[in-house]
Amino acid sequence: MKVRRRTVARRLALQLLYEFDIRGELDDKRVGLFLRRFAPVGYINRYVRALLKGVLLHRKELDSLISNLCKKWDYERVSAVERSILRIAAYEMVYGGVPAKSAIEEAVELAKRFASSDAASFINGILHSLATQKGLFS
Repeated sequence: MKVRRRTVARRLALQLLYEFDIRGELDDKRVGLFLRRFAPVGYINRYVRALLKGVLLHRKELDSLISNLCKKWDYERVSAVERSILRIAAYEMVYGGVPAKSAIEEAVELAKRFASSDAASFINGILHSLATQKGLFS
């Protein structure tokens, strides 16, 4: 099965955003070393950088949108992996021009691969609510 370039880029961005969430920082040197190893040139490299830049630039707004939809959960208690997945998908839907359905499907797949067993349904619910609230389903 061939993995699409954006799927690979999302996986790499997730790893870097997770590190940012845990450490509270993500320096350019670290990003450069990571990408030289896993996505040295081309589209994947550019898309990872675009996701990182966009998510970090809009992190406060994204967190506000997401946390307002976490009715039964304290957003700070959501795992760093799940928060990073939510941020990527929310950024793509709200700011990145990615269709809501595609962003949600990709986020659910990331959750199934990298998060807890019940994370996929939680992420699906939050992102579906966000897309509905913002009128992003076409």
